[in-house]
Amino acid sequence: MAIFFNRFYELCGLRGIKSIDEANKFLKGYLSRYNRKFAVSAKEKADLHRDIPKDIKLDHILCLKTERVVRNDSTVAYNSKFYQLKDKVKTTKVVIVEAFNGSLVILAESREVNFEEIIERPKKMHRPKRIQSRRPITPAANHPWRFNQVMKRKIMKRMIANVKTGHF
Repeated sequence: MAIFFNRFYELCGLRGIKSIDEANKFLKGYLSRYNRKFAVSAKEKADLHRDIPKDIKLDHILCLKTERVVRNDSTVAYNSKFYQLKDKVKTTKVVIVEAFNGSLVILAESREVNFEEIIERPKKMHRPKRIQSRRPITPAANHPWRFNQVMKRKIMKRMIANVKTGHF
């Protein structure tokens, strides 16, 4: 297809075509010559197209699919807009399906989820912090954290006692 447009663009330039109307007039004649040159007849004349099965949704195939993270407040951001999920979902990721007609569908684990567009994200509810009186907690004398301090004191007392008696 790109080759066709490149050739057509060059030919328009060579013929001095500067407006869309002139290009459309030239295109009518050019297409018939182009088709005669590059057309290939079908191997079989029969129409081999099949009907689309009823369980297949073409809007979920011919579309843009984008994976998004569900936030803690059950919102999803997509294209600078926020969407509030109405159904409970057990997953943290959803797929947003944007069909070419502009409609949106949100899929969580391959099933559709009800949602609505919201103007702004819901505000976080701030819980008041509980104020607790914190007084320093000192471990007991025989607590393992104080082992070194207690042992040092005992050893110092013994050394002082031995100095008085003259025994080491």
